[in-house]
Amino acid sequence: MAVKKNEKPIKQPLAAKGKVSHSPKTTQMADVGIRSSVANMSKGTDRKVTKRKRTGKVLEEKQRLNELLLDSLPHIAMLIRKDRTVLAANRLARDAGAKVGGYCWGDFGRSDFIPEEDKKYIDEHKKAPAGGTCCYFCLADKALRSQEPARNPELNAWGKIWDAHWIPLNKETYLHYAIDITEYKQAERDLLFKTTILEAQSETSIDGILVVDREGKSILLNKRFGEMWHIPQQLLDTKDDKIMLQYVLGQLEEPNKFLGKVEYLYTHENEKSRDEIKFKDGKVFDRYSSPLIDSRGIYNGRIWYFRDITERKRKEKEYSTIIQTALDGFWISDTNGRLVDANDSICQILGYSREELLVKSVSDIEVTETKEEIAEHVEKVIKGGYGRFETKHRCKDGRIVDVEVSANYLDVANGQFFVFVRDITERKKAEEELREYRQHLEELVRVRTAELTETNERLLQEIERGKGLEKEILNVSDREQRRVGRELHDSVGQQLTGIAFMTKALEQKLAAKSPDEAADLTQINKLVKEAMEQARDLAKGLHPVDLDAGGLVSSLGELAESTQKLFGIRCTFKCDRPVELKNTEVAVHLYRMTQEAITNAIKHGKAKNIQMALAYGKNESTLTVKSDGLDFPKAPKARGTGMGLQIMGHRAEIIGGSLDIRKAAGGGTIVICRFPNPNR
Repeated sequence: MAVKKNEKPIKQPLAAKGKVSHSPKTTQMADVGIRSSVANMSKGTDRKVTKRKRTGKVLEEKQRLNELLLDSLPHIAMLIRKDRTVLAANRLARDAGAKVGGYCWGDFGRSDFIPEEDKKYIDEHKKAPAGGTCCYFCLADKALRSQEPARNPELNAWGKIWDAHWIPLNKETYLHYAIDITEYKQAERDLLFKTTILEAQSETSIDGILVVDREGKSILLNKRFGEMWHIPQQLLDTKDDKIMLQYVLGQLEEPNKFLGKVEYLYTHENEKSRDEIKFKDGKVFDRYSSPLIDSRGIYNGRIWYFRDITERKRKEKEYSTIIQTALDGFWISDTNGRLVDANDSICQILGYSREELLVKSVSDIEVTETKEEIAEHVEKVIKGGYGRFETKHRCKDGRIVDVEVSANYLDVANGQFFVFVRDITERKKAEEELREYRQHLEELVRVRTAELTETNERLLQEIERGKGLEKEILNVSDREQRRVGRELHDSVGQQLTGIAFMTKALEQKLAAKSPDEAADLTQINKLVKEAMEQARDLAKGLHPVDLDAGGLVSSLGELAESTQKLFGIRCTFKCDRPVELKNTEVAVHLYRMTQEAITNAIKHGKAKNIQMALAYGKNESTLTVKSDGLDFPKAPKARGTGMGLQIMGHRAEIIGGSLDIRKAAGGGTIVICRFPNPNR
């Protein structure tokens, strides 16, 4: 089995254990060895296939022989019939799923690589198609037709790379094996990558690079090397080391010293070297050399790096002048803390002469840190290359000064620290005064904050009392309305009902004696009934929510019907599911907000269609009143100064909800009240 080189890798691991990696150079030898080792096995296998009726013992012996032969191979191997039946498989193949007597594409391949139509057929009929099937990358048929081995030298499968082979043993049987070459391929890619990087670094380097072998003969030099030494191209093309060396020596101030260093390093193979080369024309090169020693410790030559530091040396001279005239103190110290140079400013800060200072160490003037702490600090600066900190130094007269230190470490002259020191005594004094003033301000702020907090708490208490008063006012108003509603229903309604009965009885008595008076009584009775209906509607409006008679849902439905009847507009109510609201106070507030929203929609919005909806959620419910007509104004001034919206907002706050009134998406106004479920 094999896949094309550009096929996507298959994610399933091919073998759980027993991995053996081989380079492609071993493949031809493996083909010859394997064909020789399985020659007798092939004959045994043919007899097994064609003479199935022999005794089970003979078959078992041949099967065992095949497996022993295959198990001797250090990679996955299977003996497979033309119809893809596995006749024998070694341990590595069996660990990967191969089963003797099963199909290689089914057990070993997990049916992942056969055509989709064959998969569907197998799923439906629980057996292979009549013509059989195989993996879409299998080269077995090609090998059996040509009777020549088929091979995919770079098969990407199961996250590895394999050298896969299909070797025909006869017209009906073939040997399939795969060698894991993942590590070889990775090493090949790594080598190519490293070579590419080395070539790119060499040609893009700002340094001139020369590589010589163990005999001192140049084997590589980059373009920059020729440019730095001004070696003509025709001279470089000769690759004559002696001629090039003579050309180079003619440019130097000290050619004998240069040549002596080269000869010394060639006789001391393990040594590294770094020095500076001065030219007759004033140029200065930094020269570094290191031996090329491989992982076995064998010397293979030497590499030379040359960097033009002419400009750097010029700037160092300029910097030296600048540093000597700088206002900040400056010194240079070695890794042991000994001072090796100092400018005039640091001498003035500490009160020493330059000669007195250069016989001291950092520990002699440092106050804050001990020698051990200084050593630890030095290590940190060496590792980081830079350090900035504040400390205290002792002057010659015993005074202690606060200083800010900026230290840079450079790997020159066995490592040196370039240190700038600034006297910050006055600044520290100002900082201390500022700190005390800040503490004073913080104390004032703390006191003022406590006062404001106390005032705020009192204000919040007043607000809460105000809200409680507003709630009580609304509750008193609602209770009074309910009381009046009950009086209308129980007292006036009953009296009107009695009058209606009396007029009806009187009408019946006068019907025969005085028809005209009876007709008047009929009219009176009609008016009494209308008064009863009006009194009932008025009582319903004053006492809208009756929990015993259907609650809020029923009341909002009746409100929609009465609005349609009274104002001649379309008004609907929708509730996603009937849920009983057990809190009368919440129900009444929601009803009143709905009443106010409908009144505003008709009075101010000139609405012709009003849609009311009540939706219950798990933790929060929503009451919505949407109307067409005029849009809700954005500007606060255009909304008027009526109490209606304010009262609606108060009612929403009382029930722990929120009120949102805005322009509807399609025009008009939408009022949304979200409130927590009181039954939760």
